[in-house]
Amino acid sequence: MHRLNPSQPFLTPAQVERLVEAKRAMFEDAKREQEASEARQREREARELSIVESERRKLLREAADLLDYLPKGVLRNREDLDYVLSLAQELKTKGSCA
Repeated sequence: MHRLNPSQPFLTPAQVERLVEAKRAMFEDAKREQEASEARQREREARELSIVESERRKLLREAADLLDYLPKGVLRNREDLDYVLSLAQELKTKGSCA
């Protein structure tokens, strides 16, 4: 038999089991809440990243005619370069048609 403190009577095995189950349930609830919170945080970060990338693409589109003057680091990878080159080509094509 167990005591919570010396002034209280002994706990029965059923009481001990209920306490253990209550503690386990609280732990599982806290764990679920933590996981849900982390999932919400990941979703928020993904939305923010999507917005930033969308705005970055918009800026690249606006700067396509200034391709030769873009500062170092603006184009992150080959995909960015291909995107800006295709936009610059479209601008030249539209400019020669007008």
